[in-house]
Amino acid sequence: INTTNIESFGLSVIEAAACGFPIVTTNVGELKYLYKDRKDALLVDKNDVDFMFLKICDIISDKKLAKNLSINGRKKAQNFSWSQVSSEWVDLIEESRC
Repeated sequence: INTTNIESFGLSVIEAAACGFPIVTTNVGELKYLYKDRKDALLVDKNDVDFMFLKICDIISDKKLAKNLSINGRKKAQNFSWSQVSSEWVDLIEESRC
């Protein structure tokens, strides 16, 4: 459960997804671009406490939804693992050398 109103990249959300937790998060910052509602997370507008509560209840009551969010969120998080991004960093550094 991520209830932030301001977010840059959302590393803590990716870490939670990597652990297999189904995600309910506000759709702020990069999070609205990284996650698709009901596919790999449940997205809620910031400050919408009632809807956040309902989405948390959805995960508790709908085991299939929770499992799908967990599986898809974990797959999403794997895209940001060191083994995935390290070569991109190396390429970027090599390209920027004088």
